[in-house]
Amino acid sequence: MAESQPDSSSEMTSTEKLDAILKHLEGREAAPKADERSLEWIRIGVPSAIAVVTIAIGFIQYISTSSFSIRQPFLSKQTELCLQASEQTARLASTVDKEQWAKSRGEFWMLYLGPLAVVEEAGTESRVATAMVAFGKELDKVGLSPELPTSQLQSQSLAVAHACRDLLSSKWQAGIMGWFAGR
Repeated sequence: MAESQPDSSSEMTSTEKLDAILKHLEGREAAPKADERSLEWIRIGVPSAIAVVTIAIGFIQYISTSSFSIRQPFLSKQTELCLQASEQTARLASTVDKEQWAKSRGEFWMLYLGPLAVVEEAGTESRVATAMVAFGKELDKVGLSPELPTSQLQSQSLAVAHACRDLLSSKWQAGIMGWFAGR
């Protein structure tokens, strides 16, 4: 009978060996679980961060675009009047037709005294206003019937055109586009 019964010391050894192997394998599995958790954070965190950044950029672009669309009628009128002022000053400086000169003189003073003053930059030293004032002073000096063309108005006419160009181009550097304008 002793032969038919298994040796309890060898059976324990096998059981102990199996327990040791199981503990060893459980220890190995525990380490990847920590790695899996960090991978899970990366899988969740990276797309979430990308989504937040995308939403923020979209929101900033929306605000920039909507503020531009609100100002669009004003900017269109400002562009139109600046171009008219530049055109009238150029005609006054270059035309040889007395009728055209008299008409352009009247148009210049109408723009100077009214509409252009409404759309000039507020709260700043307006280069357009400064150029228009300088042109108006030169225009007064040449009188009502000067010898045409009035070449003494040419530099002042160019000053008005350049001030208008600078004013209009500054509007394109608003919003997000302004961030990249200096680069």
